[in-house]
Amino acid sequence: VAAILLSFVFSPLVGALTRLRIPRAASAGVVVLVLLAALAFGANQLAAPAVDCIEKAPTTFRQLEGELRGLKRQVAKVSAATGEVEDLTRIGTEEPAVSVEPAKPSLGERLLQAGQELVTSGSLTLVLLFFILASDDLFLRKLIELMPSLREKRMSAEAVRAIQRDISRYLGTIT
Repeated sequence: VAAILLSFVFSPLVGALTRLRIPRAASAGVVVLVLLAALAFGANQLAAPAVDCIEKAPTTFRQLEGELRGLKRQVAKVSAATGEVEDLTRIGTEEPAVSVEPAKPSLGERLLQAGQELVTSGSLTLVLLFFILASDDLFLRKLIELMPSLREKRMSAEAVRAIQRDISRYLGTIT
């Protein structure tokens, strides 16, 4: 979905480059490479503040823990009371069921997994974006082939172009 939305944003740029006699695949490649460079620049600019935030995290967590200590005591009291109520309501001498919970991954493992998923999704999005931009309106051509009359073919082409233009303007504006 992200690749399709990005294609609406960047297809006018690819069209402009093809009008300058640059092949469509090369134009799509240039657009994707410029987008990738912009993303790398943005990540580079965010790296220093992120490292600073990570370095301050232990201090921040200690302060937060101190502020939440009272709440933690109240929750412990409620948990103890709940346990006592469960003990009182237990019928007979049934053995409690043993539950096995898998070990939860650490914060570092979760962050690493999220980072891997982000890189994989981003890479697939960029590859798909390249192919969508390089395909030169394959969807439009297939739609036109389905229409029986020349009038309907023309109306379908105009409608799809207007939709693409409007979505591209909208996404460009909000971007």
